[in-house]
Amino acid sequence: MTYHPLSFEIFKRFFPEGRRLDSLFRQVFKENRVNPKEKRIIYYEVTGFIRLFPAWMAVNEPGKPIDEAEWTTILKAIKDFDWEAHAEKLINLPNKTKITPALLSEFALPVLFRSWIGESVPDPLVLNFLKKSVMTRPVYLREIQDQVQVDPDLEPVYGIPGAWKLNNPILDFADDWFQSGQFEIQDLSGQLASLMVNPKPNDKVMDACAGHGGKTIALAGLMKGKGKIVTIHVSDADIQTLKLRARKHGIGNISPMKLDSPALDALKGTMDIVWVDAPCTGSGVIRRNPEVIYRLSETVIKKMEEEQLILLNHYSQYVKPGGKLVYSTCSVFQNENEAVIQDFKTEHKDEMSLGSFAPGLNYYHLALPDINPIRLGFADEPDSDGFFLSVLTKKK
Repeated sequence: MTYHPLSFEIFKRFFPEGRRLDSLFRQVFKENRVNPKEKRIIYYEVTGFIRLFPAWMAVNEPGKPIDEAEWTTILKAIKDFDWEAHAEKLINLPNKTKITPALLSEFALPVLFRSWIGESVPDPLVLNFLKKSVMTRPVYLREIQDQVQVDPDLEPVYGIPGAWKLNNPILDFADDWFQSGQFEIQDLSGQLASLMVNPKPNDKVMDACAGHGGKTIALAGLMKGKGKIVTIHVSDADIQTLKLRARKHGIGNISPMKLDSPALDALKGTMDIVWVDAPCTGSGVIRRNPEVIYRLSETVIKKMEEEQLILLNHYSQYVKPGGKLVYSTCSVFQNENEAVIQDFKTEHKDEMSLGSFAPGLNYYHLALPDINPIRLGFADEPDSDGFFLSVLTKKK
């Protein structure tokens, strides 16, 4: 199989430079004049290499560290390695296959990955998640505006209102149909979460960990541009990114704030919905962010769990009586999910109780079980990344 030469340059630089993959992509694309279509091809090749490279090492160089002198040999070997055939073999494993340390090595995952997920998820569902993790990631779009002009390569996702699948992931996102502001790229798990949270047009909503604002834009679309969404950011750069995205979509009900803004004090106890989409290990999104597997450890997971509980405790004070506190991660690990919710409930047993997703499930006719907390990404359908979602209600 022929690969783009820049794919190998990025792959080789990823390990010794220790940089985030998205930063490395930007750097290499800046150093070389690469058109948008090439960028997407390179992205899919590189993520495939990095995602399954530990599997290649486990078979060919078990336990051996990489040094610079060996890179020429390794690069030649991986060019000859049939990554797609290896992934296909894993995808076609029988559904009753037991998750063993040897199998996890073939999936290029740490031996503890299975136990980190927790015994409440049976092996067949874990295997479903693992299979999806080595598949080419579909591109899903969220409809932000009504009466969209649909591109021929788009098809609606059955059972999820406003969700579209892009059948040609190599398309140029500089095209007019995408730049018009009618769509945002968003995985199905994030789309389902927004629908389940079910914000109403006149609600006051706080997106406590807004980042670049993908979730915020989805919420604003569901609220028809009405009500108010307060977004909390770490950096001015994130605020500027969100403002540009909001302007592109014609959204005017978003109020970005820095997390240390004095104006936040006046909002305590006033919000209908506070959503804490907490920073996490990202273990649920390894097919789009494969570098995650090189950072996983017990220490990292424990640190995340502690930080997540701090965030949940802090932002719970902004929920009004009768309002909803939503907690989510894109992790599949129980320590970052059920354990955090259990610790929070213990600390706030006289103030907060588990709520229900039934209003959102019923309003949008979603074919999901009415359970709270809920994990997404383990079943065959919908083809979403790993995601955890819980909602708590503040007592009146």
